[in-house]
Amino acid sequence: MRMLLFFLLTCCNLSISLAGAQPPGTDDSIMNIKTKWKKIAGTDIPDPSIPKNSYPLIHKKLEQVAGCFKQAYPVPTGTEASWYGNIRQAPIYKDAPAPYSFWSLYKFYYYNKNYKKIILGDETGTWAYVFVNYFNWLLVYAGLDASINGLSKKIWQLPKQLPGDWQGYTVYEPYTHPNARAVVITKDGKRPWKALTRLEYLQALRAKREAESSKMSSDFDAGIAKSRQLIEDIRNRKNLSPDIKNKMIAASQEQLEKMIVSRENLVKTVTIQLDKDLAVIDAYLKSHSASELEAPAVLNRFKDFLYHKRFEDPGHKDAAPLAYIDQVYFNKAVPAYEPQFMVLYWRWNDNAPGNYFNQQIQANFPLEKLKAMLKN
Repeated sequence: MRMLLFFLLTCCNLSISLAGAQPPGTDDSIMNIKTKWKKIAGTDIPDPSIPKNSYPLIHKKLEQVAGCFKQAYPVPTGTEASWYGNIRQAPIYKDAPAPYSFWSLYKFYYYNKNYKKIILGDETGTWAYVFVNYFNWLLVYAGLDASINGLSKKIWQLPKQLPGDWQGYTVYEPYTHPNARAVVITKDGKRPWKALTRLEYLQALRAKREAESSKMSSDFDAGIAKSRQLIEDIRNRKNLSPDIKNKMIAASQEQLEKMIVSRENLVKTVTIQLDKDLAVIDAYLKSHSASELEAPAVLNRFKDFLYHKRFEDPGHKDAAPLAYIDQVYFNKAVPAYEPQFMVLYWRWNDNAPGNYFNQQIQANFPLEKLKAMLKN
């Protein structure tokens, strides 16, 4: 009887699964759906440094960018293609060119098992962007700043660089999204960043650890000072009876004494850890030549240098080269709204419409038209 029941339940589950599965030929039906491009409203929240009279010029340039996508993917297939422009980022440094961006999304058709028909999805993982004069997801802040020629520079992690090239451009695999690619379109093959050396990284790491340790102690000292002031304030209050005042002072004094003891333990712990971290840095500096220390700094995305105690091989799958923005790259004489570099960034769903979109972008996108928009 149990075997018969198991057999019937298995057959029932199988029939339900088959009933909900995508029917044969559904992908062909989806890919036979042809649509047209749509422009939708964006939301501009411009940085105050961007002149208002440049907004129309910026949106005209975004129309040019849209034309590149329409050339590469003229007939949206299995998708509804929409695009919009945005002016809402801050310049990458003071007086840098105005940042703005093109955003496009590709909602895809799919077979809905509940409705048993093909419908348009509400969400999508297939997007494409052009970030003008800024990097957005391409660069990830490394969590520290370095002193370069006397100026403080934020340090950024670059994404993985893929082998080969695309239309002569280096292709990056960003960490932010799965199935994502990016290229940086620049003037004369130059880059708007410079590689951070190992020596510069170690100096920045030392400064960061010393500052963190100092801040821990100073924050605790500030708490102790507040507790002492609290006791003094209680002493000076006129609206408290002597009994209540003495009890409050005694309780606050007890808390203060605990904080003082805790501070001593904290300083000891922080000092021990700082000494260990600085020893790792000093050991690396002493064991490597000046030429080795001038090599580009490459970290492992998932391993702290102070634990790893070495830099990563640039070819490692989790390698993260470090860089800082090179202001020398930018021409100050060019109007702020003009593109001086662009990041083409796209990602796609692993389904028939998404994979087709990716194929069309890689086969047809006119990168040289974007490059022609750059101003030297």
